[in-house]
Amino acid sequence: MTWQQECEYIVLHKHTAKNNHGWLSYNYYIFRAVLALNYILGIHEHNLLRKCLFYMENSMRMHPALQKMSVKIPALIVACGILAVSATGIFSYFSAKSAVEQEAKAKLATVLADRTAALDEWLKGIKGDLVTQAQNPTVNNALLAFIDGWKQLGTNQRQTLQRLYITDNPNPTGKKEELESASDGSAYSAAHARYHPYLRTFLRDRDYYDIFLFDTNGNLVYTVFKELDYATNVMNGQWAKTDLGNAFRAARDDPKAGSVAFFDFRPYAPSNDAPASFISTPLLDAGGKLQGVLVFQMPIGRLNGLMQAKSGLGETGEA
Repeated sequence: MTWQQECEYIVLHKHTAKNNHGWLSYNYYIFRAVLALNYILGIHEHNLLRKCLFYMENSMRMHPALQKMSVKIPALIVACGILAVSATGIFSYFSAKSAVEQEAKAKLATVLADRTAALDEWLKGIKGDLVTQAQNPTVNNALLAFIDGWKQLGTNQRQTLQRLYITDNPNPTGKKEELESASDGSAYSAAHARYHPYLRTFLRDRDYYDIFLFDTNGNLVYTVFKELDYATNVMNGQWAKTDLGNAFRAARDDPKAGSVAFFDFRPYAPSNDAPASFISTPLLDAGGKLQGVLVFQMPIGRLNGLMQAKSGLGETGEA
């Protein structure tokens, strides 16, 4: 069989160009693809294939419908290719976006759990400090000494003590705790000289804002920092309705060893309306009788340090 006969057989076997234009055009492009593949693979036994393509091209020129299909088919293939690439790109974009969102949510959940655990540990540490100091003989002896000195001052204790430790204090506002004791020679100042250095050192070491000692009547007989709540009464005085007053009453009304009352951060006027939190516990004698109340004031800075830690939050570290 000659090559022309072979091509005729391939092209026209059981088909006619007149009735099967689509079949002829389709196989033409299949043959071209096979020829290209042969070139790529280094197969050179393709003379018959080349002759078939030549014959099919001539046959297609004889049919206008096939000429139109020879233009439409490549265009359709290109359009399908563009559509497939676009669909793949869109799918990849949304898949990547979903993956990024899931990863971000997982990181935030981890950070939230870490922050919660850190906050719990911080509060446990404060509670531990408070209960430990409430059982410390030095603190209990300090309370009794300040109560005795308070009583010996007679009346107008608030005016007397605020004058000695705030108004006449040579240290600037915010540094009033630097004064070891006033030089008035009172029993109160003697107690201050003895116990103030210990309580001030503890406050600085543990980074508390202030430490308060109350008698059972609500008199604030001692503070480390010496603000305007110093030497006032939180039952009937100016600051009775503050959380410092609430902290005193909560501890006084639950006089059991180890009981703790916590009041969350809110503006506190004696501290220039800075956010302050209070935690309190009763001070008991050896027989379990209430002697007074111990209160810590925490600054917002420590809480901010915990919540704004950058670990796990990228470069900005914003919580």
